[in-house]
Amino acid sequence: MNDDFLLGGPTARWLFHEVAKTLPIHDFHNHLDPTVFRENGGFPHLTALWLDQDHYKWRAMRQAGLSEQLITGEASPEEKFAAWAHTLSLAPGNPLFIWSHLELRALGIQEVLTPTTATRIFRMASERLASKEYSARKIVELFHVRTLGTTDDPSSELEAHKALAREDLSFSVRPTFRPDKLLTLQAPLFRRYLHDFSEAIGITIDNAEALWDALEVRMDYFYHLGCRSADHALPDTAFLEPSARSESLLNRLLKNEELTPTEALEVRSYLLVGLAQRYAERGWVMQLHWGALRNVNSRGLRHQGTDAGYDVMSGPLDISSLSRFLNTLENKDQLPKTILYNLNPSDATPLAVLAGAFSHSVPGKVQLGAAWWFNDHQRGNQQQIGILAEQGLLGTSVGMLTDSRSLLSLARHEYFRRIFCSQLGSWVEEGDFPSDESLLVPLVKGVCYENAARFFSFEESQS
Repeated sequence: MNDDFLLGGPTARWLFHEVAKTLPIHDFHNHLDPTVFRENGGFPHLTALWLDQDHYKWRAMRQAGLSEQLITGEASPEEKFAAWAHTLSLAPGNPLFIWSHLELRALGIQEVLTPTTATRIFRMASERLASKEYSARKIVELFHVRTLGTTDDPSSELEAHKALAREDLSFSVRPTFRPDKLLTLQAPLFRRYLHDFSEAIGITIDNAEALWDALEVRMDYFYHLGCRSADHALPDTAFLEPSARSESLLNRLLKNEELTPTEALEVRSYLLVGLAQRYAERGWVMQLHWGALRNVNSRGLRHQGTDAGYDVMSGPLDISSLSRFLNTLENKDQLPKTILYNLNPSDATPLAVLAGAFSHSVPGKVQLGAAWWFNDHQRGNQQQIGILAEQGLLGTSVGMLTDSRSLLSLARHEYFRRIFCSQLGSWVEEGDFPSDESLLVPLVKGVCYENAARFFSFEESQS
């Protein structure tokens, strides 16, 4: 890959190299462990940094027919790395090939990873990772990161976030409020979570009022530590308008009573509306992810656990139900800033159109999110950018996020920026948009960095 890969024409190359390339990064949604930055240790080898938690790579390695021993098993780090090099040799067109080489570049390695070069690259990378120049914090600084938004359960004490907030860092590590376990409404699971949540925060939760009080306390605690966003991974968009009985249904659930599926849906809807109202009061962004069918391989789940590469894409969303949810909040003037993420590509246009029906007062108040997960490849990003442009205002987009457990995945911001600049450049060269620096530069700066800072109020909360 040369310096101009993915950059189709002279305008794209100018936009990327002169404007986008050196912009800082707000990675506002990821699954990184904040203790890594508090401890700020090194990494014993590239396998630890690259393969130990990356289910994207695990999935590809299984598709290559490799033994689980070489993926999540007891093989040596060097053997696992060689297995990954073999997998990449089968992966033209897969974004993992480009991402891997962008990540190697971050370590100063320009060589192409192949089965032949694997041993040399493994040893070279591991030697560099042993240096203090490649500690967790130094790697974040290499990517010019300003914000990392982790994913945190409401019960978390956020000890690492507290410790990091006391340090003079060039970047902030902010918690994100992720109450998904609260919305798992099967009575035994719900009661078990409520018991653990209550124990963790020291508040007795035996009725709906106590639950809301506890959640408010935790939201304020998160806010104090820099949280400006909540995130939900929902199985579907099903929604029932909360009614006068919703609170009593929740009280029944808190007493360990089973609810019918319809009653459970009403309680979930009631909780979602109540949470969203409280996000709006705090000026938080509500991020909503749909479309993942989890753990479809039960044997794999038994042996490797969750988040191990066994999730897939579900069918199209029910947009009418989602519109009722947003409308319920809008009618109360309590709709927070919202980002809608689709996993099924067929949902992107309907979600972008829906966003336009609820946007006002804030640029892109409700907007379609970046290409996510199985869509985060060249064609998927191009399609998502095109839909954002066709059905809304591309210049209001908050741009890219990694949604990753792998630190070096921050390189995906460069991947997105190259694709974005190439798309914008092609419109200019085809005569669809003016070749006007006063228009193009703010667009690139906005989508790649500045819009996220404003939308999530990062700059305001740092001042």
